[in-house]
Amino acid sequence: MDKHQNNVVLDFLESELKFTGEAPYGFELLNGATGEVSEGRYCRVQKVNYNNGFNVELGDICINVSEYEATELLNHAMCNETRALSELDEFYLSADTHRPINEDASKEWQWYPANGSDVGFHETDDGIENELLVITTFKEEPCYLRKDAKVFSCKGQFFVGYPFQATEISKDQYEVLKASNRATSATTEKTAAFGQIESFSLNAAPAEI
Repeated sequence: MDKHQNNVVLDFLESELKFTGEAPYGFELLNGATGEVSEGRYCRVQKVNYNNGFNVELGDICINVSEYEATELLNHAMCNETRALSELDEFYLSADTHRPINEDASKEWQWYPANGSDVGFHETDDGIENELLVITTFKEEPCYLRKDAKVFSCKGQFFVGYPFQATEISKDQYEVLKASNRATSATTEKTAAFGQIESFSLNAAPAEI
């Protein structure tokens, strides 16, 4: 089926996913029952074992939809999933409103996208030492002080943040960061909140990129 960029009506209450293409987000999810709207760069469609069979999630909004609407979302131009709906437990729509990733990985120091999320670095007015690490997912957009943050794995789960407070990320995003030019060598340590973890830090970008 051909790809489309149409807005997708999700239920009889006229809940709707809109692709605006406008930075910094690109998507709007309208809850037809409440009038609430969430904006984001990513939208997740997840198979569930109740009601109509699929949930569409963006921010704090979750809309239950049927296979028909899920198929419409799978065929959206902002979804690059190639497998059939029957083969998937979840898939993402990603609004490319940030900027193209540098094709030369050695020159990319600011933005690290993965399937359904990305990590970006933002210098503050206090200088590079207080650079912020910002994680953007379909659900939230937390930030951490880069010099204090770590990327770590624990019991098959993956996180970015502090050893006492962190945000879970996908294995795909973990691997992207681990392979990046910012990653330090991995070490093993024991923490009070997560127990034993394998972790690495993220270096500052060079003075001239």
